[in-house]
Amino acid sequence: MIELGKILIKDNSSIVEARNKIYLLAEDLKFSSMNATRLATITSDLSRSIYQEIIESSLTVGFEERKDIFGLVLIFQGKRTDLNTKQTELFFDNLQMLATKDGLQKIKAFKYIPDPEFKPTKEFINMEKERLIRLSREELFNEVKKKNEELLKVLDERKKMWEELQNAHTSLKMAKAEVDRKVRRRTQQFQKAKEEAERVNQIKSIFLASMSHELRTPLNSIIGFTGIVLQGFAGELNDEQKKQLEMSYGSAKHLLSLINDLLDISKIESGELKPDIEEFNVAEVGIKIRDSFMIMAEEKELELIFNIPDINIFSDKRRVKQILLNLMSNALKFTEKGRVGVKAVKKDENIEVIVKDTGIGIKKEDFHKLFQPFVQLEYTITEEAGTGLGLYLTKNLVQLLKGRIQMESKYGKGSTFTFILPIRYEG
Repeated sequence: MIELGKILIKDNSSIVEARNKIYLLAEDLKFSSMNATRLATITSDLSRSIYQEIIESSLTVGFEERKDIFGLVLIFQGKRTDLNTKQTELFFDNLQMLATKDGLQKIKAFKYIPDPEFKPTKEFINMEKERLIRLSREELFNEVKKKNEELLKVLDERKKMWEELQNAHTSLKMAKAEVDRKVRRRTQQFQKAKEEAERVNQIKSIFLASMSHELRTPLNSIIGFTGIVLQGFAGELNDEQKKQLEMSYGSAKHLLSLINDLLDISKIESGELKPDIEEFNVAEVGIKIRDSFMIMAEEKELELIFNIPDINIFSDKRRVKQILLNLMSNALKFTEKGRVGVKAVKKDENIEVIVKDTGIGIKKEDFHKLFQPFVQLEYTITEEAGTGLGLYLTKNLVQLLKGRIQMESKYGKGSTFTFILPIRYEG
């Protein structure tokens, strides 16, 4: 058999799609209008008959040659066994009921093509294959909707876990405060609280890792399918549809960035993240980062200054780039006029990278809050959504690479962030 493709029967929408695709194929094979309609109707009826929720059903389409004449072959496969095919037998030239080893039911229907001289050329086969496997706009939207429902279900489950974690964390803080006041007289209670802290921290790490992995799979599907629809592969969109999809696409990308940050943090805290050490040139990394932020700086009419000499270091190139990207992103986000500058110098066995801006700055009383997770200062919140994880992750990455980070700032004048890494990482 020359197989053209397989159509999955998974809902009413896919049954309609199967009917339409078989009708168009029948037209291409020069079936009469009445026979094309009957073939499409039978396809719809049999697809609906074999379909059962949860269990995968399918329709396989192809050509088969019998007695030197080609015919159209439709193979319906599903779990249903109580099928009535009497009316169907009258239409097809041959109909077989087959049972598979895995308990599925197969119906193989054969219908001679009206033109006895028909021979399926390579071009014809490729054209029909492409039509059968191509997803319609409705199918794409249904797939996005399905992935959204999966994501919402996972989010609801994780929300309950998070609430339990918060309750446990609150209880822990109360216990710890009590221990701090009576530490000399209540050593046993202190030890118990310490064990509880370790347990809660383990739960948090497991929660973050589990949530990140389980969310990324449906989220990547949402981003992918939304991108396909936005590019017009499923048909032209009107302005309102495009606007709504672009908002969904941007929100999904932002959520994926948050999930990736959470996953990195959970790996660092659990000790699973290990540096990938290699020799690389810091100036080359700086140039690529500068180029990536050039458009943003021009849009805000900011002067962007990079002064990074050719210095080779042995460290984790990806993580060094991530550190500099985070600091540069913050500097540009919170600077409305003036400049953002990056400078690197070699000092003894270390490299010192300085990111300086003329932005809104930070109040002295808020210095201690900067490198804490999920913290955003009121006067630093912009239209561009933030997560409060950037500086916390940056600090952890610097420490992972055996370095340190420091900050100086004057409110209303600007900020300077400096991270110092060893030229040669020693694990």
